[in-house]
Amino acid sequence: MRIFLTGMMGSGKSTVGKMLAERMDYEFTDTDTRIENQEQRSISEIFENSGENYFRQLEKDLISNLLTENIVVATGGGLPCFYDNMQSLLTRGLVFYMAVKPETIVDRISSLNDRPLLYGMERQVLLTYLTDLLESRKKYYERAHFTVDAEPSPQEVTESILRYLHEVRYLHRIR
Repeated sequence: MRIFLTGMMGSGKSTVGKMLAERMDYEFTDTDTRIENQEQRSISEIFENSGENYFRQLEKDLISNLLTENIVVATGGGLPCFYDNMQSLLTRGLVFYMAVKPETIVDRISSLNDRPLLYGMERQVLLTYLTDLLESRKKYYERAHFTVDAEPSPQEVTESILRYLHEVRYLHRIR
């Protein structure tokens, strides 16, 4: 089984993904990290030097060529919103949308400098930007098989996802 964690930056996809993979004895990968390793440069450098379209194509190629089973994948925040990526995720595994409020995202990421679209924004400008960005991406995120409240601690979110997975496995067994 493949498990894909989608949602906005700062929703905890990577943190929860690592915990979930460890609990399930699965492999873990983060699409942004894989792309950085493949390209041998940061996401910010890719955006700056090659453009967003190039980066989005790298994301699409990564998902299209992912053959690994028993893996938890933390996707980049925009990955489900381009090309047919969300449909590809939905057909390749179980997709979880990790839902958080824009205010939570600002609190979680405002001190980080590795977000190419956000660097140097004032808090209120950042909040407005993220609110608008979330609104434009929700239609993609909400296509996920499951939506999980990602506001609580990473441990609580991990437990919530494990409960969903237990229910899915149970339902699969009785069919």
